[in-house]
Amino acid sequence: MRGPRQVPRIALYALLVAGAVLAVFPLLWMVAASFMATGEASTYPPHVIPRAPTLEHYRDLFTRLNLGRSLFNSALIALVVTALSVIINSMAGYALAKLRFRHRARVYRSLGIGLILPAQVAMLPLFLMMKEMHLVNSYWGVIIPGLASIFGILLTYLSRHLERRHVAAHRAQ
Repeated sequence: MRGPRQVPRIALYALLVAGAVLAVFPLLWMVAASFMATGEASTYPPHVIPRAPTLEHYRDLFTRLNLGRSLFNSALIALVVTALSVIINSMAGYALAKLRFRHRARVYRSLGIGLILPAQVAMLPLFLMMKEMHLVNSYWGVIIPGLASIFGILLTYLSRHLERRHVAAHRAQ
């Protein structure tokens, strides 16, 4: 009884493994080709494993294209934006969830409507504002627009709002 029932499962796993190999092979090929000497990746038949691995292409990336500086800039901006946006979004969402103030519902609805607008709508006005503040081509010109996000504020608001309901339900028991 077990044998005939296993055949579809084995066929499914074989199909999934074949799909995974098809998905991963191009990525492995790109990594292998990056270690091949110039022109070796375009030979026929193609080699999957480099004959004489070399780091020549990576040396060129870091010397001629200054990739190290780009990696540093990306890491710095990502760390600063992440740290500051967590703080700012948490404070705004917490205030929206816990404080009772006039037009609170209107603010919440406005933020919800703001999620519908595509980011491209704000690009030109944001660029003009950064240009007016002389922040174009600077770290702060990239960091400031990423500090407060509607999604982060609403996520904090909803977590606090649900937490309050959970606490109230727990107290009622």
